[in-house]
Amino acid sequence: MAINREPVLDVPGAKRRQKIYIACEEVNMIWSENEVSDFQKLWKEGRSIQQIAAHFKRDPDEIGLLVIDQARKGHIKTQSEPTGKGQSHKVIATVEKVKKETPTVISIHGTKGGLRVERLILHGKAPSVNHMYRNARVGRRQMKVLSPEARKWYDDTVIQANVWRNKNKWSTATGKVVVRLWFYFPDRRKRDTHNALKALLDALEDACIYQNDQYALPQVMDFEVDRKNPRIEIEFEHVAG
Repeated sequence: MAINREPVLDVPGAKRRQKIYIACEEVNMIWSENEVSDFQKLWKEGRSIQQIAAHFKRDPDEIGLLVIDQARKGHIKTQSEPTGKGQSHKVIATVEKVKKETPTVISIHGTKGGLRVERLILHGKAPSVNHMYRNARVGRRQMKVLSPEARKWYDDTVIQANVWRNKNKWSTATGKVVVRLWFYFPDRRKRDTHNALKALLDALEDACIYQNDQYALPQVMDFEVDRKNPRIEIEFEHVAG
């Protein structure tokens, strides 16, 4: 954009001044302390700039500027996630401020067309193993089948995963798929994150995330308590080869 170089002040004996141009004047750079704290948490979880922008319902450029601000102050660091048990970490985003006189550098890795595929979010909580199955007699055989509660959760999961797949243009995987999971529980009661894993992977197969759940490589990344919004968040990644 061209800068208007007409003087705005002409005082005798003073140097001629030019009109001031304020970069990104239309961008909202005001954040509350709670919002900054939420941003730091989302960044630590590995959320992309687009996902954080959607969370706050703000322009991604505003998030990018906040990333620079927080990196300059040393409040956020490089995003990374484990590639597997006993393995190294895969870098998602690099934030680097080497010296005061050098610019802050942000590099986003593992993107698809410049954007990371958004997470599949399953609201609510999965039934525990005790509530997942019930005994039933089929002919002369006694076997375990999904309880009504579990069946409803299973069917809802298939529907939500199908909607996510169509929205994100995810092609059904014919090979290995990394399935990263974040669990948000409604309370601090002790729970096993692997309780509903088999049923969840089966539901994702029925939703055509992959052809067969034998190709699913589940990784439980973390678990926390969110009393207001219990959920399971899932990321998928095709394994090359």
